[in-house]
Amino acid sequence: MKRSKTRQRARFCLEQLESRWVPSVSVSNPNDVLNVTGDPNGVLTVTQTAPGLWTVNDNGTDVAIDITANSGVNITTQGGDDTVILNSTTPDITGSVQINTGNGDDTVHIQNAGGAVTIQNLLLITTGNGDDTVDFPGGAVTVGGLTSINMGPALGLLGGDFANIQATATLQGGLVVSEANTLNLAGDVTGQTTINNSAPNPAGVPNSITIASTALLTGNLSITDGAGDEAATLGGTVTGNATVFQGDGANTFTLSGTGVIRGALNYNGGNNDDTVSLAGIVRGSATVNLRSGSTNTLTMDGRVLGTMSVTGSGAANNLNFNAASVIGGNLTMNLSTGANLVGINGTVGGSSLSYTGGGGVDNVTFGGTAGGARLTVNLGAGNDIFALTSNKYATLSADGGSGTDTFTNTSGPIHAGSTVKNFE
Repeated sequence: MKRSKTRQRARFCLEQLESRWVPSVSVSNPNDVLNVTGDPNGVLTVTQTAPGLWTVNDNGTDVAIDITANSGVNITTQGGDDTVILNSTTPDITGSVQINTGNGDDTVHIQNAGGAVTIQNLLLITTGNGDDTVDFPGGAVTVGGLTSINMGPALGLLGGDFANIQATATLQGGLVVSEANTLNLAGDVTGQTTINNSAPNPAGVPNSITIASTALLTGNLSITDGAGDEAATLGGTVTGNATVFQGDGANTFTLSGTGVIRGALNYNGGNNDDTVSLAGIVRGSATVNLRSGSTNTLTMDGRVLGTMSVTGSGAANNLNFNAASVIGGNLTMNLSTGANLVGINGTVGGSSLSYTGGGGVDNVTFGGTAGGARLTVNLGAGNDIFALTSNKYATLSADGGSGTDTFTNTSGPIHAGSTVKNFE
């Protein structure tokens, strides 16, 4: 009896191939400029390891080592959430640095790995749509040319766009920051400092600008805000003029006790409630335009060494010149129509202190010191109140205007050469 033969079938199996990593960024150096482009797999770190020698690392893997570039750096990433770190272990980066991260929630760090580093020319950073962060997180960084940070529209899912320039940064060619919903500036800037925001923070919180007490801005400062709420605080020193335009929103501007403007201050609010607090020093003149709004407020505890002019067209304007306030020149207030509450309890060193109201209800108190000034109060139409609680003025001219107006005097006899009329 024959045994049947059993045919054995061949077995197939898959062998694992050797792992091959494909770089997602390309590196080149045309015209001695380092170009890094692509869509990184992770954190993209571009490091100058020696003068003119660069290493590019993507997500922990070196893409290029010791590539030569002595005339600048260009880094361009594509859409997606990218993190770009520009680093240097040597003192100088020759040429300009340009970083463009495209759309996405991107982060850009400018830092050094040891000692101070100087970017000899321009630093230009552009981010696209998304909630982006630009930071100077480590070590002393100096930029010899203009520093420009353009952050583009935010989405608000991560709180908006954020820029942080630490006290270890020195920007020698001026600074332009656009569309940063939150800006913290603690470093020094030589040249014009320009801050622009055209849109509100989509995260639903006010745009915030903070210039810290450590910041020295050698030149002029310009802040321009569009629609939406904004809070701006100046705690550092501006050697030139400071110009602030806050758009239509509930805005606050604060010159803190450490803030110094060596030139003039020109503030313009928007068509909503504006709150201005001046606790620092303005060595030149100060102009405050509160514009329209339901309630505008100016609180003065600091010093303006020149003249000061305040205008307001809101439904209600509250001006508080507290006892510590000092105005070296003339003080002029024109609040037009509105329910205005004004207290003048500080010192005015000029020859004129004048208030002009409008058709609303004005309530004005003078309790300060203006020994060389003619005190002029024109209340206009409405049922107004003027209280004189200090006799430290030169002469008085008070006119209640039309309406049923009240004048109270607890300061003693009215000085010779004064006139008081149209009060019941």
